[in-house]
Amino acid sequence: MINLIENQIIKSDEELLKISSLRNLYLKYFNQLEKLWSDFENKIMNENQASESFFALRSDIKEKIEELDNEVHVRQIPKLLEKTDREEKLYFNNRYG
Repeated sequence: MINLIENQIIKSDEELLKISSLRNLYLKYFNQLEKLWSDFENKIMNENQASESFFALRSDIKEKIEELDNEVHVRQIPKLLEKTDREEKLYFNNRYG
C-alpha cells in the first residue's frame, strides 16, 4: 500500500530537476511577457510587432513549459490557486492601474 502512494509524495531527483527547470521556464516566460508589455506601453513597438513577438514567445517557451508540465504532473492546490489569483490581480492593479 505504501508503495502506491510513495511516488505521489516523494519525488525522485530527476523529477525535482524537471520541476526546477519548469520553474525557470515560467520565470523566463513571464519576464519576457512583462518586457513585451512594457515595450508596447512605452511605444517602443507597435501593436503588430507586439502581437508577432507575443506569438513567437508563446510558441517557443510556452510549448516547452507545456511539455515539461505534462511530464512532472504538478498537482494544483485550489486554495493556493485562489491566493495566487488575488495576488496577481493586486500586482497588475498596482503596476498597471
